[in-house]
Amino acid sequence: MNRVTVSAEVLPAGRQGEGMGSAIRNALVRVGPALLIILWVLAFVFTPMVIMGIYSLWQYQNFEMLRNWTLENYTELVTSTIYIRVLWRTIQIAGLTTIFCVGLAYPFAYFLARGVRRWRELLVIMVMIPFWTSFLVRTYAWMSILGEHGVINEALIQLGVIQQPLQILYTTTAVIIAATYLFFPFAILTLYSSLEKLGPATEEAALDLGATPWQAFRRITLPLTAAGIQAAVIFVFVPALGLFVTPALLGGTRATMIGNVQVTIFKNAMNFGLGSSISFVVLILAMLFVAGLGRSVDLDKVYAGGVGDVARARQPEHLRLRALGIYAVLMYIFLYLPIAFLIIFSMNNSPTASFPWQGFTLKWYQEVIRDPWMINSVRNSLMIACLTALISVVVAAPAAYAMVRFRFPGRTLLKQSLIIPMIIPSIMLGFALLILFTAFEIDLSVMTVLIGHVTYVLPYVFFVVAAQQYGFDKTLEEAAMDLGANRWVTFRRVTLPLMVPGLLAGGLFAFTLSLDEFIITFLLTGTLQTLPLFVWGMLRTMVSPTVNAVGTLIVIVAFVVVLAAQFRGRLRRKQGLTAAG
Repeated sequence: MNRVTVSAEVLPAGRQGEGMGSAIRNALVRVGPALLIILWVLAFVFTPMVIMGIYSLWQYQNFEMLRNWTLENYTELVTSTIYIRVLWRTIQIAGLTTIFCVGLAYPFAYFLARGVRRWRELLVIMVMIPFWTSFLVRTYAWMSILGEHGVINEALIQLGVIQQPLQILYTTTAVIIAATYLFFPFAILTLYSSLEKLGPATEEAALDLGATPWQAFRRITLPLTAAGIQAAVIFVFVPALGLFVTPALLGGTRATMIGNVQVTIFKNAMNFGLGSSISFVVLILAMLFVAGLGRSVDLDKVYAGGVGDVARARQPEHLRLRALGIYAVLMYIFLYLPIAFLIIFSMNNSPTASFPWQGFTLKWYQEVIRDPWMINSVRNSLMIACLTALISVVVAAPAAYAMVRFRFPGRTLLKQSLIIPMIIPSIMLGFALLILFTAFEIDLSVMTVLIGHVTYVLPYVFFVVAAQQYGFDKTLEEAAMDLGANRWVTFRRVTLPLMVPGLLAGGLFAFTLSLDEFIITFLLTGTLQTLPLFVWGMLRTMVSPTVNAVGTLIVIVAFVVVLAAQFRGRLRRKQGLTAAG
């Protein structure tokens, strides 16, 4: 501080101005790349939330919002036994789904991180493939398993266990089973990342000091992966609060959740006051849940790397490895069984997706390919997904670069703001944006859908690109500048080419999320028909085997895309090793 003060006193006025101008330029260099994402967050995250808060305190009458400040929307919510019952059911379903997901995923993730070495990459990819498959299709697949003439009932009847079909479909149990299946890959990948970063070195040290495997796990591994467990809980519980499709298809009236009630209030009754108050209550529950865990998502902790050394890992005891291997096989069956039956029924010559098998046919695929509505829906989905990927990378990548490299005022606030769309149910984000467009009298169109998709995927793209930046070797930039390159040339010739894998990964992630996004599209679309909306329309009007054909095609595309991306990554690594050698 003293050095700066003395310099300012002795420098001439012109030099002081130059120093101030240089400081401003440096500040702009640091903040400039993040300005676009700052404006986006202000416009499409904070502004909708503020408007939603205002609407929750306004009176609704005759399809109009009256600017009369009142608490009657919250009073109606608190005093209505229907809303309280549905909200409590929502919390129960989300809680049980989280318990089952995390409880089942931890030993599976432990097996992937510790039990295998040679086939680890392939096994992780096998977990990812269902994750990239359509949320709608995976939900629908359970209808053919849990239905009255579904796989489970037919198997039990054939075995003589029961005489009459069990009522599994259209119950809370069906919703919990399907929700656990849908969010299972989230929990596995989150816990696997935490276990892999930790590495086995600390466990081995405990074993060398005389601890039993159970003691090493309980006192070393479990506490050090607590952050991963908390992250898995957040990424399962919070989205589960906003489930809409799963209870609508599998729960019926017996398992209605708060998301189903809100869609009716917003889309049909157009009661933005009551809908906003319910949304705020759900948002507060989600925020309190996250705060109660005592965990703030910190990039420095998430991407800093682990302390272990995987290369020197010693395999667990043979018996424990075998038990974990059997358990992993069962979990893979759980992941792929619905998809397998989806594919089987897509080739069954039966008008219903159920047994018995009535012969092989491909006519359902022919109907799908000849359907102009389906072709148009695919075209629209691809257009929206490509634009979403492009815009999100353009907005998020400069911000990720600035956030990792520089310190500037508001950096922490921006980082926490970007987490908001990740820790609130996507359906709530859709409601907030619907209110925003309604308040400014913006007609629902392709543009509103695109804004919703970009807002939804932006945090994920940001964190993917930031993850690569944390592992970037800054000495390469320093070497380029030492050789005379200025900041722009260094960025263009050194930094940007090295960022390309992260940009492609972020773009692919955004493309996949956008392609599968249903609820935000459902809330913000005008006349635009995307593939998820097309499938939803088929499921709501008639459950035709053509849905199985559409779902199978989506699964095949997801499988090919994931394998192609993985093959390209391995090829690049092999080329890098060859060049280094």
